Amino acid sequence: MTETLATRKRNLRAWALARRDALPSDRRAESSARAADHLIESVAPPTAKLAVFAPIRSEADPAALYERAHLAFPRVGPQGLELRWSRPEALVPVPPFGIREPTDDAPAVAWSDLDVIVVPGLAFDERGGRVGYGKGYYDRMLAAARRASPRVRCVGFGFDAQVIDAVPCEPFDQPLDGLVTESGLRWFSVEGSPADR
Repeated sequence: MTETLATRKRNLRAWALARRDALPSDRRAESSARAADHLIESVAPPTAKLAVFAPIRSEADPAALYERAHLAFPRVGPQGLELRWSRPEALVPVPPFGIREPTDDAPAVAWSDLDVIVVPGLAFDERGGRVGYGKGYYDRMLAAARRASPRVRCVGFGFDAQVIDAVPCEPFDQPLDGLVTESGLRWFSVEGSPADR
């Protein structure tokens, strides 16, 4: 019997989550800091306007990016994920998963104001493919961001252990412009590189 794309994604999610969870916490912390350093060196100077995320479970932690002057974080709104300007200390945990999000009164973000959107995931590949938790929140948000502001760059943030040869992709899956891990930042196309901006 041929395995469906949905089944392949479901199996990959389970495998990738187990693989990420198996990384020792000290290694995750060290690798997260190194990945953040690579991003700061390449495309995130202090003046850069970044959209980042508050990690859950064993996700790579972008906390070293939180010193940037202009930070936006995602929150779930009526139309899916939306970005709001916020400081990390102002985020509040939201049920049912306790993900830290900006408050209702945090200012909304215009896509054209952003330089880079930093994206979590469960698995990544070397062509810009990404598999998340399966709800499509980030894919819809990235599609909206790109329609409104072609200059914004979408960069995955994870561990080397999450990178595989190829992730299964569907037409609505949004490819990443780049991926940063503890090994460095790689771009998947000339258009994704800072030189093209």
